[in-house]
Amino acid sequence: MSDPTETDKLVVPSDTTDQRSNDKLECNTSRVAPSKPKKNRKSKYRPNKIHASKHAIKRSKRGALVDRGANGGALGNDAKVIFKRNKTADVTGIDNHELNALPMVDATAKTIADKGPVILILRNYAHHGLNRTLHSAGQIEWYLNKVHDTSMKVGGRQVIKTVHGCYIPINII
Repeated sequence: MSDPTETDKLVVPSDTTDQRSNDKLECNTSRVAPSKPKKNRKSKYRPNKIHASKHAIKRSKRGALVDRGANGGALGNDAKVIFKRNKTADVTGIDNHELNALPMVDATAKTIADKGPVILILRNYAHHGLNRTLHSAGQIEWYLNKVHDTSMKVGGRQVIKTVHGCYIPINII
């Protein structure tokens, strides 16, 4: 899918020693299950139309999180560790909640893009291993991807565009 509103072209670095050449950092997404009207019940939706409820996805089934204010990613249980680094990170959150000495890792995860399923390479994440992965919008952009994290309800695009031209939708909750 091409983006006619964007005029600048992103170029993948050709030097494999450049740290920015590892550019496959994106966001997981979840699909919304459509609900159909009951046969005996009168509904404003015709049988050939689909109605998606905002409550159709359970909280535990939603995709990973993208945080514009985070300065690094925290890996949850929805990705697989492929490399452990000899570094650790201290993570501080709301109300000064702290997670100390989390190991730094590289990981992989699967998500759905506009062109079908893709495998993500997640570099330099603090490994917590619980709940959903938290991605840093700044870290995603460091690898030359574009994060459009403004809701469509206010004129935003709600998508991550990779350097390869894939579009990964973001759920705004």
